[in-house]
Amino acid sequence: MSILQRRVHTIENTDKTLNKINHKFLRSHLVKIRRMAGEDESIYERVARLEDEVASLRNEVDVLKGTMRNKIVRYEHKLIKKGKDIQSIID
Repeated sequence: MSILQRRVHTIENTDKTLNKINHKFLRSHLVKIRRMAGEDESIYERVARLEDEVASLRNEVDVLKGTMRNKIVRYEHKLIKKGKDIQSIID
């Protein structure tokens, strides 16, 4: 498998990986919420805070996706300059 194919495979699986990470993250924190029932914070406040954390993580992942996309574009340009015939994987 070439480097470019591995990078494409990585990008395609990013969303699946994020969904798994979010599911594990939320599940682990929801278990903690049940244990904290007697504390000052209500479950709604805790869920709202967790949703904010997930949103910030999604933003970070979007930045990483953009960075990865830019690296792939630069790599494709390098190949084109060398005279190699390639198909772009970027829309």
